[in-house]
Amino acid sequence: MKILLRISNSQPVFLCFCIFLTPVSHAEQFTLLETLGASSGIIANHTSAESACLHVVSVAESREYVFTTDKRIAGYPVQTTPEKFNRQESEELAKFILNDKNYTNIRQRCQNQFFQGVRFIRNGEKVEVAIGLPCNQVLVAYPEGKNIRWWGGILGNTTVSSILKIIKSD
Repeated sequence: MKILLRISNSQPVFLCFCIFLTPVSHAEQFTLLETLGASSGIIANHTSAESACLHVVSVAESREYVFTTDKRIAGYPVQTTPEKFNRQESEELAKFILNDKNYTNIRQRCQNQFFQGVRFIRNGEKVEVAIGLPCNQVLVAYPEGKNIRWWGGILGNTTVSSILKIIKSD
């Protein structure tokens, strides 16, 4: 105790001592599957899926226009004509997107140069995904009752490469 009192008289040393003894706290992010809930079925059991290159716009603009027109995916304006996937490609893509192990726990500031969008459809319901590159950011827009919800994450480099191969082979 006497040692602690002597250390406390030296404020910088005491401050460093307290910082190293303080437990580290991490905010836990919910996984995509946890967040989507029932909407995950739209991706997993989709009847069709399509992809297009997207224009980069502000987050505010994308949120304002999400699900307002088929000329946007996740609120981002479609730059190229959406192309439909065959069943094998769309199922493989859905597995990549829904697999929580494909996402990293890295938080980074990065400016995407372009977005690739994917729209999954089942019985008129949609879940839309925008993948920002080169940052590997994923934004998922999905319905929850009368509300629109969003989820964001970062895909690993290998997963992004695999997804882009599927999209470009279409």
